[in-house]
Amino acid sequence: MAEGQPFNLKEYEESILHTFPEETLEQLNQIGDFRKAYEVNPELEETFRGVGIPENFGLKGLKPSEWPDFGPVQKTLAEFKAAYDNFQKEMVSALPELIRKKRPVKEKKKGRNRSTKKR
Repeated sequence: MAEGQPFNLKEYEESILHTFPEETLEQLNQIGDFRKAYEVNPELEETFRGVGIPENFGLKGLKPSEWPDFGPVQKTLAEFKAAYDNFQKEMVSALPELIRKKRPVKEKKKGRNRSTKKR
């Protein structure tokens, strides 16, 4: 999708500043997990109002203590852990070969050099 011809990355450099159609937000708000992550909780709304941000951001957002058990967070953590475990497994399996390549070849023992021999 993003790699297709009509995609222009330049258009999205400041996309955080762009507004989007209201119907998009309405559609996304039908998804419970979206609403939990997008909206604020009552405590956060109180903080916002206290610093002069009166906008209505919704009140169904997660509390900080709820984030660790939030489904999308758990899924992301599981994916990161799986990727790390796979990376670690590949690195550990590659170590013997890397070590073998780095070790200098042992030279055969040669007779004593006569010039350094004590007489």
